[in-house]
Order: sequence, then structure tokens, then C-alpha cells
Amino acid sequence: MNIELKVHSNEDLEVPPEGEVTHKAAPPRKEAIIAPEELPKRKLALIIQDDNDIYFGDDQSAPTFMSVIKDMGYDVKFEKANETIYTTWKRYDVVVWSCGDDYSAINAPISRQMLVEYVTKGGRLILESGNIAAWNKEFGGATILNLRFRQNVLYATKNWVYHDVGDLTLKTEHPIATIPNALPETIEFTPTKPGDRSGDANAVRILSDLNGDNHVPGATGIYNWSYVAYEGRLVNESVTSKSYGLIASESEENNGGRIVYFAFDIDDIDSPDIQRKLIQNSVNWLREEETISDEGMHMRLCNMPKVPERVLPKGIEATVARLIRMLDKKWVNGTELTYCFLNQPSNFAGSDEQKKVVRDGFNVWKSHGIGLKFGEVSNPSDAMVRIGFKRGDGTWSYVGRDLLDVGPDERTMNFGWDLIREDPRGIDTSTHEIGHTMGFPHEHQNPKSGIEWNEDAVYDWASSTQGWDRDTTYWNIIRKIEPDDVEGSSWDLDSIMHYPFKAGLINKPDKYKTQDLIPAAGISERDITWARTFYPPIENDYEELKIDRLVPLSLSPGEQKDFLLVLEDDSCTRTYNMATVGKSDTVMVLFEEKNGKRHQLAANDDSAEDYNAHISWELTKGKKYILSIRLYHEWVKGETTVKLW
Repeated sequence: MNIELKVHSNEDLEVPPEGEVTHKAAPPRKEAIIAPEELPKRKLALIIQDDNDIYFGDDQSAPTFMSVIKDMGYDVKFEKANETIYTTWKRYDVVVWSCGDDYSAINAPISRQMLVEYVTKGGRLILESGNIAAWNKEFGGATILNLRFRQNVLYATKNWVYHDVGDLTLKTEHPIATIPNALPETIEFTPTKPGDRSGDANAVRILSDLNGDNHVPGATGIYNWSYVAYEGRLVNESVTSKSYGLIASESEENNGGRIVYFAFDIDDIDSPDIQRKLIQNSVNWLREEETISDEGMHMRLCNMPKVPERVLPKGIEATVARLIRMLDKKWVNGTELTYCFLNQPSNFAGSDEQKKVVRDGFNVWKSHGIGLKFGEVSNPSDAMVRIGFKRGDGTWSYVGRDLLDVGPDERTMNFGWDLIREDPRGIDTSTHEIGHTMGFPHEHQNPKSGIEWNEDAVYDWASSTQGWDRDTTYWNIIRKIEPDDVEGSSWDLDSIMHYPFKAGLINKPDKYKTQDLIPAAGISERDITWARTFYPPIENDYEELKIDRLVPLSLSPGEQKDFLLVLEDDSCTRTYNMATVGKSDTVMVLFEEKNGKRHQLAANDDSAEDYNAHISWELTKGKKYILSIRLYHEWVKGETTVKLW
């Protein structure tokens, strides 16, 4: 079939009827304003190679930085140090000044001036040089510019700088060591030209250590050297321990400027994979403030360990099951939870300032006069609560008496990020985890809350902000805990045990479709009420329990009675038995009291079992023993007794 296509000219087009159009000229047409298509913001990095041709090495490492940072999705611009235009640096998200093993690094005063001004105006800088600290010390001169460069860019003291070093060794926990890549505790390092005049590495002492704290006034020594030597002889350990190869600094005074200082030639790290991960972590930390601020408080969430739910016997009465579930993870009142900060392995250890935040969290609960006690011990074998600060492993705690099932060499609580610099909640985070240790679950999983989740949005949000898979998100957010595990009759959205959530993650109540849910700071009034309900103040009003005498327990469900054991037998030390008599469910704990503190000796829980709580223990006449019994349920009220024999 042939189809003829007819092409029309303007003369062929129809025109309006005659008389409808006047001879008056129309007003000028307006030009249409076409909005340009909004493009995603590109990430930009500037890499500056410092090769000043005065006395330089043979190893320039700028290409290593270019390759890694390009792979991170950045548009990378390369410039020579003597050609760079300082006024353009503000366009870039990150600036890298790379010297490699150039011995006369950053020799030009104008270069030092540019770097000082850049960081004091809030710039984000990676400075890589195997010899800038030594060059500045030996040849920089006593000028104001060199002083400012040393203090504001290097954060270095004016002490002697050594060149002959070993491997890089992790000294201080920091995001650059863990996020997003976990770096090894020892990074193998082989200088191209080792010795006392090498341009491959410097052992740098930082200003912060002058104050006895390498976090103040803004610099952190992350990796130091496995050894430092001069003329073939080892330098004193007191110097070596404070001589760093990798330093990070940040300053609120300098508009939030951040610097990562590699005091070595990056190419002399033996493993190319570690080179790449170190650069990635450094760039990530330089830009971290922007990343975290997008989600604010939502970025830091507790990730509770998964523990199998307790399976109660089939046919158990609903009332009994409810009482057991409500009380099962709670401690017997008067228990002293001993806690210890772990120092081994080294990646469990935390700084003194991090430990203080956790101690302050214990004091928050203690200040409300509860009967549960807390005591710090130095030996992990004496601790019920073992606390680590392993970065990248999340922040979490086991809940209540689940701690007792954790191995003696394992952590029961961990803080996976810096509670001061990386967490706007700080002490509230440690208070939250201690709340779990006391036996309190997450409040946002309270089935009485009426929360209906936008589940797809929650899974996406938790994945993008926490890196959680669906199972982890379900366990910590979506899952409703058993109604009988919940304290109270309604939802406490200001509870210390409640997560914050951004708008759109909750479908009901309706207002949280468009409004963020942010719990108030600190523990709520209901938190205090329930803590004091389960752990009322100890009055030391003991009832005596004498040998071979039945004493009525006389308790309501959830209540507790403390007995003072009276040993009238003159045979002194021997094994004694103590047990409940009657059809009931109880938990029984034997303490020895020393200097007003209770030390747990033994415990037995007969809930949902077909036997009564019973303890056999060797007791010594003259010592003070307390037997505490808490009632879950008794079948006939008032029939349960307790006996010592």
C-alpha cells in the first residue's frame, strides 16, 4: 500500500473568520521562564601535590588519593602546590595536600599561610607528609606564621621530631579507625628510605598531651608507632607512647574545621587495601558532621541483642503467665549490680571521659533512691555487668537477668560510638542502656502504645541510617513485646527507653505522619515511678528466719520480703538449706552483707516449675546473711512459708 504524505505550508492553514480580528497591535509577549532542571549536588575534592623541587623524595602519593576518592563518587581536581589558587578552595568538600616523602614539605610561606587560613575558616583537610613536622621544627624559623601553622594545622608541640619508626599501632578509639571500615590494630609500615633523616615518617607529639589528655584542645592521636628510634637506639617508652603517626583534629573555635594529618607517606603502608580504607574513613569523618545532621538524634539507636523468648509450659494459667512475664527479667530488690569497664581486648577499652558518661548514667538512676544498687569493680570476674566500648559494634545491653546467661568473658553492654562527640543525647544513651540492664524493655514496643508503623518506611529508614537488616529492625522497632512484659497501663512517649522517630514512620497516632516524635531529655516521671515500684528504697527492716521454724511469706504478687538468717547452731560452719513450702512461684536469692553492701551468693527461681525454690549453701556463724524472696504467684493466698534447716 502506498501512502502519500502531504506537506502543508503556512498558507494552507485555516484562519479565523473575517471580522473577528481587529487591526490593533497586541501587547509584547512575555518571555517564558523555564526553571533549570535541578541536578543532584556533586561531591568535589581538590588534591594538591606539593613537589617544591628543593629537596624531594621519589615517592609522590597524590595519585593514590585521586584513585580512592574518585571511587568514592567525588569529582576530583588535581593541582600543583605552586599553581593552586586559594580562593577556589571553598568550592570543594574536601582538600587533600599531599607531600608523600618530600623532605622539604610545604616549604613556601604562602602555602603555610593558605593552609592556616583554610582550616581556621572551617575547611576540611587531609594533610599527608612524612616530614612536615620535622621540617617546620628544624627549618621553619621562629616566625608567627610558623607558630600558627604548627599549632592550628599540625597541632604539634615544639619537641624533637623523630623519623625512624616501626608499624602504626592503634592508640585511641576514633571513627577514622572504624567507620565505615574497621582498620587493624597494627598497620604494617615499611619506609622507602628508613633512618634518622627519612622523609617517609615523623613521630609527632601533639599539644593535647601537654594537658594530659590527648582529646584536648581538639587533637586526637589515633595511631602511634610500635617503636621510635634514634641512631639505632630505642627512644623511651614515655616518649614513644605519645608520638603519633595519625592525628585527627577539630575545632569549634575555627568554625568547625577538621584536619586528618598523616605524618607519613601513605604509599609506605604495606597493604594497598589498608591505604584505601584509611583514606575512605578519613574522608568520611571529615564530612561526617553533615551526614549526621540530616537525621540528628535519629542516627544513634540502641540495638538490643536477640535473646530467645522464654517458653512457658502449655496449659499454664493466664494469670500466672502474666505475672511471670512481668517479673521474670527484674532483679530481686537490694541486689548490687557490680559493673566493670573492660580493657582487654584493647578495642573494648574506652577513654576516661567515655567511662564518666556511663558512670553518670548509673548515678541518674541511683539519685532517685531505688533499692537496686550499683558498684564499680576493677576485675571483670567480679562484675555482673561488663562494659565495652567497641566501635562499630553498636550500642546495646542485655535486659535484666538475661545478663546471667552471658559468658563470664563476654560483654553485657557496649557503646559503639563516642558518647560526647558523636551523640547529642550523651548521658541519656548510657541511662537508656542501664535501664535495659535493670530489666526495662523498649517503650516504643509497648503494645499499649497504639502505634501503627509505616513498616516499609521504617525498614528503609533503619537501613539507611543504622545499616540494619529487616530482622534487626523488626526486633528493635516493629516487634510488639508481650503485653505482660509491660509496666503500666499506657504509653510513655517521654520514657528514657523510647527511641526518637522522624515524621512519616508512624501511621497512628495520626499526628506523627507529619510530626517528629522526640522524647524529652532525661528519665520521665513514669520511668521513676516504675523503677521505684520494682525497686523501692531498702529499709533494712528484716524479719528473722531461725533454724527449723516455718515463717509465713505473706506477700502479694510482685512483693518481696527480706529475712535475716539467724544461725543458732554452735557447730559453726556447715551447709544449710533454705526453701519455700507451699504451692507457689518465687525467686529466692541469698546474699552476704559486708559493710552495708549485699554480695549475691546463690539464687533459685522456681517460676513455672514443678518444684519449690531451694538453696543449699555453706554458711559461717558470725557473718550476716540475707535471704530475699519475691513472689510471682501462690495458688492459695497466705499458705506459702519459708524454712531454714
